[in-house]
Amino acid sequence: MTSTGDADFGGVTFTGYAHFVEATFTGDAYFREAIFTGNAVFRAKFGGAYFSGATFEQARELGPLLAYTGLVLDDVQFK
Repeated sequence: MTSTGDADFGGVTFTGYAHFVEATFTGDAYFREAIFTGNAVFRAKFGGAYFSGATFEQARELGPLLAYTGLVLDDVQFK
């Protein structure tokens, strides 16, 4: 999957398996306040990746991921 420009998933609840493997976001990707109820896999490339306030209920790993302009994990919760 390739996304050009910015992608906004802010406030989205991902139920089940969130699978971002071999994904490329040429712009910034926003996952602010997103909730991941199942396993979340981010083996992806981002311009910037913003997870501020996101909740990972079952994720055991977040990457490996590459964020060229920044990775923000402020107030992220791993349960």
